[in-house]
Amino acid sequence: MPQKYLTLICLTISVALFGCSGEEQKQTASQQSTQAVSGQDINNILAQKENMTAEELDKLGESPDDQSAQGNTGSLEEVNNAIANTTSDTSDDAGSASSPDESRSLEPGPEPVVEEATSQATADSSLEESAVEPDTPTPPSAEILQKARQVTQLNSEAIKKIQSGDKSAYQDFKQAAKIAREVIEANESFAQQGARILSMVFYNEACALSLEEDVEGAIESLELCFDYGGMDLDQLSQDADLENVRADAGFAAKLEAWQAKASEAAIAEAKEALADGESFPFAFEFTSIQDGKTISRESLKGKVVIVDIWGTWCPPCRAEIPSFVKLQETYGKDGFQIVGLNYEGNGEPAQYEQTVKDFIAEFGINYPCMFGDEATRTQVPNFSGYPTTIFIDREGKVRLKVVGLHEYSFLESIVKELLKS
Repeated sequence: MPQKYLTLICLTISVALFGCSGEEQKQTASQQSTQAVSGQDINNILAQKENMTAEELDKLGESPDDQSAQGNTGSLEEVNNAIANTTSDTSDDAGSASSPDESRSLEPGPEPVVEEATSQATADSSLEESAVEPDTPTPPSAEILQKARQVTQLNSEAIKKIQSGDKSAYQDFKQAAKIAREVIEANESFAQQGARILSMVFYNEACALSLEEDVEGAIESLELCFDYGGMDLDQLSQDADLENVRADAGFAAKLEAWQAKASEAAIAEAKEALADGESFPFAFEFTSIQDGKTISRESLKGKVVIVDIWGTWCPPCRAEIPSFVKLQETYGKDGFQIVGLNYEGNGEPAQYEQTVKDFIAEFGINYPCMFGDEATRTQVPNFSGYPTTIFIDREGKVRLKVVGLHEYSFLESIVKELLKS
C-alpha cells in the first residue's frame, strides 16, 4: 500500500507525517491509535496540504504561495526540508501548531495538515552567487527542478487516487519513480537533498511492482527506498501490496540487514540529539485527569520521563499519541514514564475535561494526562508550538526538547539511551 504514513506534525508538518496503503485499509482515528508513527505517513500530509484553503493556511502561519507540494517550486529539497522539520528536527520551530484557539477551526480528524518549510534555493542566481565551495551541491538546472516538481506532484496525486479507490495510482507511482531516477542521474547532490521524498517514491514503486509480480524489481526499489532515508520496517512486514516480496526466499535476509542498519542509524541520531540538547529548569505539579493523583517532576525522579505538551485539537499531537502509548507499554517496566500536559484553549480546564477524557478512552492512553498552565509552559525556552516533547533523565535534568511530530524510532532511541544512564 502506497506510503501514506506521514502522520502528522502539529499543524503542519509537526506530523505526522507515512507507509504504503490501499483504500481498503484507510484507518479511522481509533484504528490509528494502535499504530506508532512511522516516516511513511508523509504522503498523506502532502496530499492533505494541497486541499487547504488560503484561510486555513493562514491559521497555520503559512501562505498559499508557500505550498511546495502544489508546485510553487516543487523541489525535492523543499519537500525534504518540510519533512525533516517534522520528523526529526530538534530546533525550536519544526512546524507545529501555534495555539489551540488558532487551530480549533480546523476540522478535527485522524489525519494531519502540514506546514512545510520553504528554504528552496533558486536556480537563477548570478554567476557570483553560484560560485561554490568544492563540497557545495551543484545547483539544479531548470529542467531538473521541473522534474522534481513532477515527482512530488505525481506521488501526491497518486496517494489521493489510492484513497479514492483508483488503482491507476500504481502507474503514477511507477512514473514518479522513473522521473526520480532521471533526477538522480542528472544531479545526485540535488537528489540527496530530497532523500526522504525519494524514499517514499521508491517504496510506492515497490508496491506497484510487487502487485505486478515483479519481485526482483520491487526489491531493487526497496533497496533505493532504504538508501534514501529508510522505511517503516514494521509496515514493510505487513503491507498487503508487498506480499509477493515477502514470499521471496531472500526477503528474510534482506529484512534482517535493513533492521540492523536502521537500528545503528537510530542510535547514532539519538546520541547526536542528546549531545546537542539544551537543558533548562523545568518543574511541574498537577493533578491527573484520569485518577486525581498529584504528579510532579520530583515524584518522578529516578525515572526517565517524557513530558508531552499537547492538545486534542492538534492533528500532529493526536498522531503522535500511538507512539507514546507504545513507548509506555514497552518501557514502563524499566523505569520510564510519560506525562501529558494538555493545553486545550483559553477557558477553564473544567470545560475541556470531558473532551480530554473521551480522547483518552478512545486512544487507549496509558499514562497520566494533566491540564498545564501558562507558568509551566513559559519555563520552556522559545516555546514555539505543539506538540513540544521534553526528555528528562533519571536525575530530573532536561536533556532534550523537540518540537513537532516525530517517528517512533527516533523517540524510542532517545528513551533507550536515557535508560542506559
